Amino acid sequence: MGFLTGDSGVSTYDPATGEITGTITDYIQFARDCLGNQELVFQMVGYDDKEAELNALKSGEIDMIFHFDQSPNLAEEYRLARTNTTWTANMMVVTNKQLFIENQVNRVAVPQNKLSLKRYIAVYYPQWEIVDCAAQEDAARLVKDGQADCFVTGVSSQENYSKKYDFYSVPLPNPAKSCFAVNSGNRHLLSILNKTIKAMPTNMLTGSLAMYKSSARKVTLSEFIRDNFFMVLLVSSIFVAVILLTILKLLLKARKAEAAARKAANDTQELNAKLQIAAENAESANRAKSTFLFNMSHDIRTPMNAIIGYADLASRHSDDPAKLKKYMENIQVCGQNLLMLLNNVLDLARIENDKTEIEYSVSDIEKDFRNCLAMFRNQADSKGQTLTVTTQLPYPYIYADIPHLTEVCTNLVSNAVKYTGAGGTIRCGVTQKPGEKEGWCDTVVTVADNGIGMSQEFQKHIFEPFERERTSTVSKVEGSGIGMGIVKKLVGLMGGTVEVESKIGVGSTFTVTIPCRIASEDEIQAKREINPSDQKCLCGTRILLTEDNDLNAEIATELLQEEGCTVDRAKDGVECVDMLEKAANGTYQLILMDVQMPVMNGYDATKKIRRMDDPQKANIPIVAMTANAFSEDKQVALDAGMNDHIAKPINMSVLVPTLRKYL
Repeated sequence: MGFLTGDSGVSTYDPATGEITGTITDYIQFARDCLGNQELVFQMVGYDDKEAELNALKSGEIDMIFHFDQSPNLAEEYRLARTNTTWTANMMVVTNKQLFIENQVNRVAVPQNKLSLKRYIAVYYPQWEIVDCAAQEDAARLVKDGQADCFVTGVSSQENYSKKYDFYSVPLPNPAKSCFAVNSGNRHLLSILNKTIKAMPTNMLTGSLAMYKSSARKVTLSEFIRDNFFMVLLVSSIFVAVILLTILKLLLKARKAEAAARKAANDTQELNAKLQIAAENAESANRAKSTFLFNMSHDIRTPMNAIIGYADLASRHSDDPAKLKKYMENIQVCGQNLLMLLNNVLDLARIENDKTEIEYSVSDIEKDFRNCLAMFRNQADSKGQTLTVTTQLPYPYIYADIPHLTEVCTNLVSNAVKYTGAGGTIRCGVTQKPGEKEGWCDTVVTVADNGIGMSQEFQKHIFEPFERERTSTVSKVEGSGIGMGIVKKLVGLMGGTVEVESKIGVGSTFTVTIPCRIASEDEIQAKREINPSDQKCLCGTRILLTEDNDLNAEIATELLQEEGCTVDRAKDGVECVDMLEKAANGTYQLILMDVQMPVMNGYDATKKIRRMDDPQKANIPIVAMTANAFSEDKQVALDAGMNDHIAKPINMSVLVPTLRKYL
């Protein structure tokens, strides 16, 4: 494998140009250091100049160049392929100006052989005027004599010029970047190099470069004494006063250079800290993703497998009503479990992204609590479990976030039913005690069972997302481990606490305490005057259903027809508007509007209907029926002019009361 040129002398690395010069042995050792000291077989070839080296690479005489400039369009100019950046070098401007503005036109002294440095300046500072000189020392003299405004060098060497000529050093925001270069057709080698660079620890190349920079500074004793006179004087002096005066003089002369270096060091330290945090966050996110996929894969596939299996069995036994009914019931149960799992994942994501809003309203707490538990009666009865409810409520009406409080209770009771065996007992209770503030009380919800229980160690992690003491394969109980994480976060958002007591083989008790404002008499009276029993029948109601999906349209039509409705369907927003315009007034009592449709979406269709000249048609009730189920989706629908919002999949216990409100 061929690398770049090498000749006699000591190995050195120039960060301003990205070039390394030295003996062949130095190159081999440097390459091994950079690539992790792996087993490498090299055939080193040396060249006198860069042009000869590039020609050798193009002709296939060598396979790669050890370092190459990352300047834009350079690889295209030489028709080469570059690896990812292997290392970067921070650059400094050295100038005799106390105030140096990099965005202005400046004369910069550049040695003639520093082609990479000229490319760097041409890319990042094209407005600068390059003044050619023989060597870097000549560049410093040009700046001192006023024939140039500045010169550019690496961070490690700028301090020498600052001290010698009393110059100022200014860090440049754009570092010089270097990489490996291979022939543009050698994609396999390019891929290997990129993967090797990516796999290496972040600080490996930095450490190797630091070592070679150090070796590059080897000087003779006389040179060392000449360049570090004050340090030698400090070491050799026995008088503390002389030492203090020398340090003071050095500090005064180099105050500006040191300030710039300190700022650059602080910026680098801050950047390293941010990179470290970013790396830790990325690693944490990757672990969370892996944990999520591991836990969810089995729990999603299980109900899906059951749904597909029971659907296949139903098609095979369509002539057996008893079996068909059982299969359909099982499909519904699995579908509800799958929907609950999806809702939990979405709820957790919204909580993590701070998109969950707590909305309080007057609650008949006992009624709402019993309604929540009613969902689990059949499930508990099927397992022969005893589900008891006790209440002790001095303040029956309080302000609470009913949907989120219901979600907390649902997760707790659902777990109790799942992890309690046949014939077990589940005790649910809600009580109140005086709150810390006047007019407030603490509402305490307890859910206790005599199920399988939990170990003391697992109780420390139960409220972490995706945590389960046993997988569903071991416990034979389906669950993603998300529910308890949601409970913890929702209770925290409501200003409450949740505690657990459990023992393996004995059972578990969860206690949720939430501070609630007590409703006033006027608020209680207003709550009592709402009569949910005053319901209108849907028989004879003609509905315009706007739905582009044939399967969804068929399901909605069948369900609405069972309620006595007549349903006409439009396949998109344009057809909906057209059918409404052509129909006589009073033909349709209500529109069910999907949101995401081709040609014209539901929002635009609603806006067009609201702008109709006929006021009766323009004010027809429109209810969004969509899979966009978040609270902000509901707000978007209301802002577009819709009257209400219903989330898919269709739940008739929600759809029917909603429709009755507008008839």
